[in-house]
Amino acid sequence: MDMLAKPEIFTENDLKRDRVLDAIARSPLAASPPNKTRGRYYIVTTLANHEGIVCGHMIARRFGLYQPRKPSSYVIKGRKRQVMRSLAPGYLFVMSWDIERDYRLILSIPGVTGIISTPIPDEQVNKLRAAENRERPMVYMEDVVKVRKRRKKYSQVITQREATVKDNEIVSVTSYSAWAEIAALAEPERIGKLHAALGLAAS
Repeated sequence: MDMLAKPEIFTENDLKRDRVLDAIARSPLAASPPNKTRGRYYIVTTLANHEGIVCGHMIARRFGLYQPRKPSSYVIKGRKRQVMRSLAPGYLFVMSWDIERDYRLILSIPGVTGIISTPIPDEQVNKLRAAENRERPMVYMEDVVKVRKRRKKYSQVITQREATVKDNEIVSVTSYSAWAEIAALAEPERIGKLHAALGLAAS
């Protein structure tokens, strides 16, 4: 199969015939999770400052991806700019269901220099997520009731929203893929899920 073949263009009617799912399954660049197989995280090494490029290619190939990042600021031409920097420069955590099958596919991605074929335990990934949350804490908006005293006998009660920072919570600790659930649905239900995901009107 030609790796540089022109991609297929689909219309809304094609969803009724499952052409989209068939084309994704035929693509030589796309990862395909086997049935009843749990994905594992693996470390992928990249060139310096190529993490974003590799992430784009990984997402296009339907790989699960985790890149711990933190906010950082720098001053250029007298202006302060906010950017997101990687907590582990040169490393990405890629989810694969079969690393032996996906090994050459991952190495063919521009910017990838190597793969550590030993899977990373979920406990280690959870620790990284906790460290990332400490560097980039979650901000919750909560209603706070305040009483503003006036010179008159009546006081004004004000309810306003304030930011509450919580830095010890893990947003997501377990990887999850809905591929098996969607594939197991009957054809009408599966079509409905695809329509909802793509934002198309139900027919």
